[in-house]
Amino acid sequence: MVNYLDYAATTPVHPEVLEVITKEMASFGNPSSVYRIGREQKQKIERVRKAILKELQASPHDAIIFTSSGSEGNNLVFESIREHFAKEKGHIIVSAVEHPSVRKSAEFLAQEGFEVTYLAPNREGSVEVSAVEKALREDTRLVSIMTVNNETGARFPIEEIAALLKDTPTYFHTDAVQAFAQEEINVDGIDYLTASGHKIYAPKGIGFLYKSKDAPIHALIKGGGQELGFRAGTENVPYILSLEKAMQIVVNRRDELVQTYQELREYLIAKLSERGIEFEFNGVANPKNPHICNIWLKGRKATQTLIFNDLQDVSVSAGSACSAGSVQISPVLSAMFKGETSRLEESVRLSFGMGSTKEDIDAFVDALR
Repeated sequence: MVNYLDYAATTPVHPEVLEVITKEMASFGNPSSVYRIGREQKQKIERVRKAILKELQASPHDAIIFTSSGSEGNNLVFESIREHFAKEKGHIIVSAVEHPSVRKSAEFLAQEGFEVTYLAPNREGSVEVSAVEKALREDTRLVSIMTVNNETGARFPIEEIAALLKDTPTYFHTDAVQAFAQEEINVDGIDYLTASGHKIYAPKGIGFLYKSKDAPIHALIKGGGQELGFRAGTENVPYILSLEKAMQIVVNRRDELVQTYQELREYLIAKLSERGIEFEFNGVANPKNPHICNIWLKGRKATQTLIFNDLQDVSVSAGSACSAGSVQISPVLSAMFKGETSRLEESVRLSFGMGSTKEDIDAFVDALR
C-alpha cells in the first residue's frame, strides 16, 4: 500500500469523475458539426464554461478557454501579451517564486525585448502588494502573481493586487492551479486565471484559461475555430465534463477538506515533535487551504529523505513536480532563503488530499527513523 503525500503534484482521478469520462466516451459527435449529435456535444461544453464562470464569480461576457494543462494556459497568457505588444514591447512583473511555466515564459519575453522585473518573496513565501506597486511603470504590460505557491502553500494577496491594478492599463494574471475550486476565488480585477484539472481529481490533460472580456488573446495553437477561435483542435469533451464534475465534488466538500488538512498539519507537527525530530516550516500556510507543508528537516538531506520514504512506499517530494523528475535545489526556497544552504538541501514537501490520513503521516515519520 502506498502512503501518498504528494497531492500538490497530482491527484488520483475521483471514481465519480471516472464514471463521467467513461459514460461520455460513448458520445462521439464532433462539437463543431451542425447536426444534432454535434450540437449536443457543443451544448455540454458551453454548460461547463458557464459553471466555471459562476464558480469564479465572473461576468457571463468573460471567456473560458479549455487547455491541456495549467502550463499551456500560462504560456497562452504570455504569448498573447507578446503578440499584443509586439511593436512597443514594454515591462513585465512576475514573482521570483512562480511555477516554471511562468518563469520560462517571462524569460522568453525578455529575449524578445521585454523588460522583466522579478519580485523577491518575504520569508513567509509571499510577495507584498507594496512591492508590486513600487515596481509598476507606465509601460508595465502584465503582472503575473500566483494565487497559492505550489511548493510552500503560501497564499498571495491577489485580491489586493487586483484592486491596485484595476484602474491601470496593466493586465493581471494569476496562476491558480493550487487554488481553483479548493478555495473561493472572485476574479474581479483579474484579467487572466489559469487552472488544471489533475490538481482536483480530474485526469491529467485538461485545464482552462479564464480571460476577462477586454483582455487580449492570441492563439498558441492555430488552425481552427474551436475555443472561440483561440485554440484549434477538436475539443476533448469527456475530459471537459470530468473537470466540471471534479470541480463540483471539491467545491461541495471545500469546508470539510480545509478542516481535515488543518488537523493533519497539526498531527504532523505533533508526531515530529514527539519523535524529537528538529524541523521548521518554510513559508506560512494558506489559512483558506492548508494542504501544502514545506518542511526543513534539520540535518537530514532531502535526497535521503525521499529515498528512505520511497523504500517504505511513502510518496513525498522536494519541490515542483515539473522539474523533469530530478531532485534539485528549489528556486522557490532559494528566493526565500538566500544562502541558507542547509535549509535548501534539507527541505521536503508534503501535500494532503481527499485520501490523506494520519496513517500516511505515521508512515512518513517512521521512515525518517
